[in-house]
Amino acid sequence: MSQSSTDGTSLYTALMTGYQKHVRPGTDYSVPLQVNVTFGLITIQAFNELEGKFAVTGFFTITWVDERLNWTPGSYSSMASTLLQQKEVWKPNMVLGNTYNNIKFLGLDDFYIRYLYTGLATWNPVDVFEVSCDADVTFYPFDSQSCKLLFTTWFYRPTEISFNVLNSELDLGMFTENSIWELMSTQMTIINSGFEIVEIKLFFKRRFLFYLVNMILPMCMMTAINSFVFILPVESGERIGFSITNLLSIAVFLTIVTDALPQSSMPQISVLSYLLLTQMGMSVLIMLLTILSVKVYLSEEEKVPQHYITFVNIMEYKCLKKKPQTATVTPTEIYVTPVSSDKTDEKSGSRRKSPGDQKKHPTVDETATEKPQTDGEVELTWKKVGHAFDKASMLFIIFASVCINMGFMVYLIHTYF
Repeated sequence: MSQSSTDGTSLYTALMTGYQKHVRPGTDYSVPLQVNVTFGLITIQAFNELEGKFAVTGFFTITWVDERLNWTPGSYSSMASTLLQQKEVWKPNMVLGNTYNNIKFLGLDDFYIRYLYTGLATWNPVDVFEVSCDADVTFYPFDSQSCKLLFTTWFYRPTEISFNVLNSELDLGMFTENSIWELMSTQMTIINSGFEIVEIKLFFKRRFLFYLVNMILPMCMMTAINSFVFILPVESGERIGFSITNLLSIAVFLTIVTDALPQSSMPQISVLSYLLLTQMGMSVLIMLLTILSVKVYLSEEEKVPQHYITFVNIMEYKCLKKKPQTATVTPTEIYVTPVSSDKTDEKSGSRRKSPGDQKKHPTVDETATEKPQTDGEVELTWKKVGHAFDKASMLFIIFASVCINMGFMVYLIHTYF
């Protein structure tokens, strides 16, 4: 059977005749009206850690039975459902209890509620919900957050209206991902505390890749480059200038990064702030060590104390020096023939040496081993001390930087994954 606006008008007139929207539905007021609630999340709009403002877009699906708004479909060309504006009918006046701005009722006056011929009402109010939510930025940018939305009827007691959550998790069929926050899980429960409160919890974590690439890694690389200042020759005169330039670069970079850090001290400031402060301190230490190194190199007028020998030997890997081997002196014999005992050969006229006239004389090899120098005799200069000091400083800075960065990173991400 075809339906027309005449059927709709007739049905609307019949339903609104004598209807009082301020009266709660129910045939037995000794039993609370059952209101079923589900929530669909559309997107996470924003989360401002400094202001403590959390905003999401979502919609409710709220159903109840109003026995006053039922009819026989056959009387209206088999019309089984109709729409009525929410301002014309009764509805559970739900408000957002922990709103960030002004308190307002759920839904707009121009929203519609669909009614079946049995009196079953289905209400789907949609809105952007802004609530107050305290952020915990301890592990920023590897932080996880949780915020909740609290809805209540405010005016009705639990003996008058009872909420039922049909699904403990939110409907994510229309959900759109946020570029900064990743949704982890959701939860929906009923809290009974004098008033029945519909509590919606969202658990989400920050997408850290942007902050890792643009904030943490550049800072670590700047500190790593700074540690190689000890390789520059002192004679070039660029050491102190290089360290000061790098210190100023880190200071400027920290100024930029600080603007991106959450400016919150509750419950505590971000661990990343301590990391950046430590990196700044390491840069200052490198500059001081550089100045001290130059002073050591240029201390030619003073005599080097002998107790620096052990330090220099350690840094030059000469702790286990081999003792010089002594040469073995082997005596040899040579023959000497006196001139007076020479005889002349009759044919050639040359003189021959008589074996009996040759004498043996012992002698020694003229090659001798030099006496090894003792530790007190090692020639030690301030340049060698400066060399050893540079090597020790560079190894210390590299080791300290690796330990500090790895320690902070492990502490930051241990709760993220």
